[in-house]
Amino acid sequence: MLRFTFFFKKWYYCSAASAPTLDLINFSILKMKRFFLFGFGLVSAAINAQDTIAYSVNSEIVDFKSPEVETYKILDAFEGSKYDSISQKYNHEGIMVTEKTFNWDAKKERRVYQGIHKHWYDSGKPFYTENYKDGKLDGNLVAYHENGKIRRKDRFKNGKLTNGHVWDEEGNELEHFPHFKRANFPGGKDALIAYLRNNIRLPEYIKTGETHKVLVKFTLDTEGKVAQYKILESPEDRFYTLETLRVLDAMPAWEPTELFGKQVNTFLTIPVVFRKG
Repeated sequence: MLRFTFFFKKWYYCSAASAPTLDLINFSILKMKRFFLFGFGLVSAAINAQDTIAYSVNSEIVDFKSPEVETYKILDAFEGSKYDSISQKYNHEGIMVTEKTFNWDAKKERRVYQGIHKHWYDSGKPFYTENYKDGKLDGNLVAYHENGKIRRKDRFKNGKLTNGHVWDEEGNELEHFPHFKRANFPGGKDALIAYLRNNIRLPEYIKTGETHKVLVKFTLDTEGKVAQYKILESPEDRFYTLETLRVLDAMPAWEPTELFGKQVNTFLTIPVVFRKG
């Protein structure tokens, strides 16, 4: 008998503009011809003040002198501030594109979004601002088109939308739609679990009660296809890694993540546990 263990956790998806949190099943695959390390969002709760991290266009951590550097972030402690830390992201031209503030949540034992987060287009023009309280949207979310005209105004309370308006680039009001839509496997989480259960095979030599885990991570692209993969953890026996990759590589396309109605890339991770008996 093959059993799967899935963990649902907060994860940060990466786009050119923002990274709201997701509660998702998270997946990844490693393609033999491409291998990238992803590291968007908070790198570590224990990172020191004034630490700076450089990323390539593929979000691989690189040296600042590398010609591949596309963006980087600075995490800085606020002495005497109501916030514990700040995260700033810049594009390759040195223009700040995101600024976020965080506080430490002792119960959850991790940093959570707190206060006003600001986002800019790569041109440096304002994109949108959003307000967080204890990790949840709370207050106003205001977005602008790149021509400077208002794009949307949403009001949130404890993570829930209470009212909102959306406008096009000419100032015409549109039918309201969610500012963020998470990626979805066709048929939902149950269908995803069923797909894996029905397609992943156990090796003939696995013993009853024996357990093996493969932790995989990938980018879900704007077409909902799995791309740019990395194995984070796997047994010495390559069977489990290769079998996981075989099945995930054939996985049907997802409905991609959308931000302000535009499809964006998503980073996802999942541990798959093989167990007999």
